[in-house]
Amino acid sequence: MVIATIRNQKNSNEAVDIVYLPSFNSFITEGIYAIFGQKEILIPVYMVLKDLDLVGAIVSTILEDMSLSRENGEDFRFVEHFELMGKNYKIEEKELWVELMEQREDFAYI
Repeated sequence: MVIATIRNQKNSNEAVDIVYLPSFNSFITEGIYAIFGQKEILIPVYMVLKDLDLVGAIVSTILEDMSLSRENGEDFRFVEHFELMGKNYKIEEKELWVELMEQREDFAYI
């Protein structure tokens, strides 16, 4: 089930869907590999339910970076940690995809 489609504003042929992946109780992008040859992005259900627009902004930002890298003839690499709209996120590389996660602060009590 497709819940959203994200299109490149400069090239509307570059469209990535966000689809529900019930076997992992997550959402996953569909189209990144076909367009850019990169792994799809797995997104936890709670992030999509909490703020679909924010997840769309995150995926859109990553797609823009992929597109710019390709236009400039550079290799794209997922960044491990990034900040968007005042929140910290991380991307963890897995065998078949990369997983998007909220970066939580670890607090140590002294």
